[in-house]
Amino acid sequence: MHGVRDLRFARTGTGIGTVCFNRLVVGSIDLQMLRTTLILAGVALALACGALAQTGAMFCAATANSTGAPALLTGSFATPNRWDLHLEVTQGVPREWAYMLAGPEATSGVLVGNGRLCLVGTPSSRFYRYNVAGTEWDSLGRFDNAGVLQNVSGTSTSGSGFDLPRTVPDTVPVTITSGDTWYFQLWYRDISPALSASNFSTGLSVTFGPAQPIAGMVLIQAGTFDMGSAAASGAPYHGNFRGTETGELQSFFGLGGAAR
Repeated sequence: MHGVRDLRFARTGTGIGTVCFNRLVVGSIDLQMLRTTLILAGVALALACGALAQTGAMFCAATANSTGAPALLTGSFATPNRWDLHLEVTQGVPREWAYMLAGPEATSGVLVGNGRLCLVGTPSSRFYRYNVAGTEWDSLGRFDNAGVLQNVSGTSTSGSGFDLPRTVPDTVPVTITSGDTWYFQLWYRDISPALSASNFSTGLSVTFGPAQPIAGMVLIQAGTFDMGSAAASGAPYHGNFRGTETGELQSFFGLGGAAR
């Protein structure tokens, strides 16, 4: 049974709150509620909803592609636990194909095709391809007319980019553990007057888990809860009750401080 996922809740000292859902899954019901704000107590609270702030740091400048701009790779965590990394790429070449690369080491890079691959070039460096068809390691996508990478492998809940799994593809899959820093780039086709027809995005370094503190907020740990009621129909209850179901809540940050 799936519970509530990607939920963040903030409460003011007066008890007025706002709930922001990215995706709600309860039982067999799957509701897409992207950037939907539910206002509690009938009073609006100004709070930005949607994905958490972008994460990671650029470590490799990209060569401009045939559109005249470099492809830009960005990442964000959907929840504070810093495991569920989502990668997005913009400024790609419209209608061209691409997939993600990863490595445990950032390098000054090696010229490959029209761009620079910054995951190789030292004796200890190596890189992995997220192009394993039919698995969670398949990041294959195609740029739309606006240059945004659209996922065609079913490995992105938003439809664009790529939801990174907890393992890296290899003969024996490599598990990403808490405190690890991994480095990412995108390979993509680049039709240009140059001799080659491929290029690479900017590089992005990301450190995974544990949850990072947010000033003025407290971490609410993940857990399960009961939804519904097992009470018999009748006063003071009305309607048909369907019993209880167990829901699952991922960790999230709430505004700290005592109510006034």
